[in-house]
Amino acid sequence: MPLKKFYIISLAIVLGIFACKPHSHPDKKIFSYNESSGITSLDPLKATNLSNIWAVQQIYEGLLYIDSIGNLQTLLVNEWKVNDSLNLYLFTIKQDVYFQDDVCFNGKRKKMTAFDVIYSYQRILRSSASWVLKNIEIDSVMNAPMIEAVDSFHLIIHLKNPSSTFPQMLAMPQCGIVPKEAVDYYGKD
Repeated sequence: MPLKKFYIISLAIVLGIFACKPHSHPDKKIFSYNESSGITSLDPLKATNLSNIWAVQQIYEGLLYIDSIGNLQTLLVNEWKVNDSLNLYLFTIKQDVYFQDDVCFNGKRKKMTAFDVIYSYQRILRSSASWVLKNIEIDSVMNAPMIEAVDSFHLIIHLKNPSSTFPQMLAMPQCGIVPKEAVDYYGKD
């Protein structure tokens, strides 16, 4: 009986070693992530359950984030300012942030700008995640959110109602900044 147990244990160890070899896909970029309940989407707009939220937070970044003790911190911005009425926010975007190199950028390095933030926020406002940015003013003539780029690295957001907590909303996982080029190139993928 002990010899049979030895063979079974040895076989299990050998199979375990071979089962754990790394996958080789030279034509693909692979992100390995252990999530037992499954990930249904890596799109920040679809970060609606913990599995998706955790994965999205590993891939995308927003202008701000909430640290481990609950304090709001800058991430993709150097600073932000708000007017006395709490309805106009000015963000100064970091100038040394680049998106991951990808074929969707035609082999060029893509710097993140205020226009990427505007695109991302407009995309949110057209989705089921619009509740995150529902306080952004909509221009009645243009029927567009009042988010304006002063230049490539300065962004102004107008709010419908005064809010001291608006920056915390920008730390939500749905507010991860995505480049239009990637969304156009990959579509639903």
